[in-house]
Amino acid sequence: MLMMESEENMPGNTGSGQNGEPATLAEVARELMIYLLRHRDARDTVDGILDWWLPGTAVSRSVLETALKELCRQDWIESERRSTDVVLFGLNKAKVSEILEHLATSN
Repeated sequence: MLMMESEENMPGNTGSGQNGEPATLAEVARELMIYLLRHRDARDTVDGILDWWLPGTAVSRSVLETALKELCRQDWIESERRSTDVVLFGLNKAKVSEILEHLATSN
């Protein structure tokens, strides 16, 4: 059984891309993983992620899509095609400990 880390012990929100500064690919990927660790059952589309997971973050759609593609390649995020133009993204719960380790060592 995986040990679930509490929010207090989880790496915090870095505030990337706020105050009008464009977020980098690495910052967006980190923010996505932090969000998903706090909301492990969350699943959403690219538009939903922009609106709900990263509000107030200056991130372009192309940077977000690239971050999602990379996180899917690493198998940290799963994608589920619902129709030809609807894809949902969510946490691969089997990789939680690996993700936590990565976030802790990449501060």
